[in-house]
Amino acid sequence: MRFCFYAINGIGLGHLARTIAIARALGKEGHDFLFLTSSPATELLDGESLPYVQFPSDHHLATKSLALKDKTYSRLLHGVVGTTINSFDPHVFVVDTLPTGSRGELSQLATSARRSAFILREQRRPPDPATVAAINQYDQILIPHADSPSSTPAGIAAEKVTFTGPILLRSKEDRPAQLPDALEGVPRPLVGVAFGGGGDRDFLALVDWIDRAAPRHPDLHFAVSIPPLLRENVPPFAGENITRFEHCPLADLWQNFDLVISAAGYNSTNELLHFGVPTIFVPLERPLDDQHARAEALAREGAATVATAMDDISLDRALTELKDPGRRQTIAAKARSTLSTNGAEIAAATLIDVAS
Repeated sequence: MRFCFYAINGIGLGHLARTIAIARALGKEGHDFLFLTSSPATELLDGESLPYVQFPSDHHLATKSLALKDKTYSRLLHGVVGTTINSFDPHVFVVDTLPTGSRGELSQLATSARRSAFILREQRRPPDPATVAAINQYDQILIPHADSPSSTPAGIAAEKVTFTGPILLRSKEDRPAQLPDALEGVPRPLVGVAFGGGGDRDFLALVDWIDRAAPRHPDLHFAVSIPPLLRENVPPFAGENITRFEHCPLADLWQNFDLVISAAGYNSTNELLHFGVPTIFVPLERPLDDQHARAEALAREGAATVATAMDDISLDRALTELKDPGRRQTIAAKARSTLSTNGAEIAAATLIDVAS
């Protein structure tokens, strides 16, 4: 069978990571895969030996880094996407988060493809009526959370919905990758630091905040992830107990850290819970994603602790709390119990049914 995945990304890696996770669960035996993406992080696809067609990023266009006029970009996007889908002729066309694409390029493709599926993840605001109508055009709707009375937005065709639970790029059964060379031999406890895929405009300020905090905690070593979407240069760190590293995806490494400081993004949060990593979540402002509500709910459940971005007092308090091995163990156990399974397998089985 042929599966085509559509993953438009802006400042993060979530759309691409979720669709890759489903492709991994489907397995390569007997299937052809093609990814259509604007994400610059194609190393994720290269690492899985998954073929893709890449087009310019809409997010980068918005920041004036591309020499394309807006109308030219839209015309290019419509042409590339339409031609590729018609040529590949997938049995199932799978779209994540944006039902009509970023520029309306999918308006007709969801209905003209043989079969189609849409991944509807939680967002800060419920979809408007036009978006609900576009989602209902898909043959199957995958909701990557647990079933609950509030999980399905109003107006979504319930008969098309499958609740998969969170779809994760890696599972706790997967063997973690070795730490990058830059982190070999560094002292423990080792604190992983990750603030998303790198497209956030505040990334450098957040990293500088951690650099200034590191000398106040000489009994910890901080490992700062330099993400694939970052286009700025990170200045040298001042602290002696802080090291930068590069690795993608971070899901390979989470289990190597004693604790983690992380933004409360959708995918990162689910991965850290699943792996049972004691985490200090630093929620960031997002237009579609309520990271504050997510982090605070986990803190109330005892599955994580929370620090306020750029607030030294809250960060120091959280770090001091998690220096206690017993406290880390308690949080880790609660986190694992919060999210014990990977929904990628359910999503893959559902897509096989859709294609049949």
